[in-house]
Amino acid sequence: MDFDFKTATPEQLRARYNDIATEMRETQFLSKKELDHVPHILQDGEQVLAFATGLMNNDTWLITLTDRRIIFLDKGMVYGLRQAVIDLDKVSSVSFTTRWLFGDIHIRDSSGTYQITNVWKKSIVPFTNRVQQAVDARKPANNPMPVYLVPPPLPDSDAASDAPLALAPPAAPAAAEEDIIEAAEVAGASRAHDTISVAAGIPEAAHAPQASASPVTPASPASQVRSDDEIISKLERLSALRDRGVLTDKEFAAQKTRILGA
Repeated sequence: MDFDFKTATPEQLRARYNDIATEMRETQFLSKKELDHVPHILQDGEQVLAFATGLMNNDTWLITLTDRRIIFLDKGMVYGLRQAVIDLDKVSSVSFTTRWLFGDIHIRDSSGTYQITNVWKKSIVPFTNRVQQAVDARKPANNPMPVYLVPPPLPDSDAASDAPLALAPPAAPAAAEEDIIEAAEVAGASRAHDTISVAAGIPEAAHAPQASASPVTPASPASQVRSDDEIISKLERLSALRDRGVLTDKEFAAQKTRILGA
């Protein structure tokens, strides 16, 4: 359950600040006035995660990290209360440098870089790590583009694009199956792929015999049904062509589908 900084008693606030100071390895001696003012500037439900003390423009500032912002506070006797705020969503980077006893923290956003110097060395790493965690927590989760398992619905006709729809090429006529098999058998392995692709693209009318002058007698229903033996024979011939390397597995599967589906 979140801690309510705005309604907590002074004793509850002191205990909470002590816990945060222990985690950050930070002293509250130089920032007591600023810490007392923090609850007055927090938003409803806003949580204090960490704080550190350092110098900006030669004045001592309290840097308070919440789950939404980084708040810089300086409550002096001359200038009164001074405040600066960076939303975590706008923080682009946080880094630090260390020296013998102290170090510097650099927080960059779209407007520039905030440099806090003379931060206790022992507090720098815990504080900057906590800032980075808070920034990462505010970033939206990776949201990949949706993957459609089925094509999305087409727009209304009034708003439809003028661009033509890409249609799949029509399947080669089933009547060319026999020609494809014979072409592959004659051409041999060295020319099989070219022969097959050419044969598959020949329309059915190209293989039809020339019409004679005599009237055409309609075929009987029995002659229009291929026997099982004819289908088996074609499949055996296709299988032999594949075993000899004349047809690839893909070509074999395509022609087998044509024969069985015809």
